[in-house]
Amino acid sequence: MITYIKINGFKSFHKFEMEFTPFTIIAGANASGKSNLFDALLLLSRMADHNQ
Repeated sequence: MITYIKINGFKSFHKFEMEFTPFTIIAGANASGKSNLFDALLLLSRMADHNQ
């Protein structure tokens, strides 16, 4: 399980850090970066799958 992510230079993220709890809700206004966060997590997931 991912408990912490640090992103710098991916889409709209610059020096972004976030801790995840067992129940984390992602909410925010339109164009606030929610989809970019999920894109980053998807990228990490695909990289992990590819390296197996």
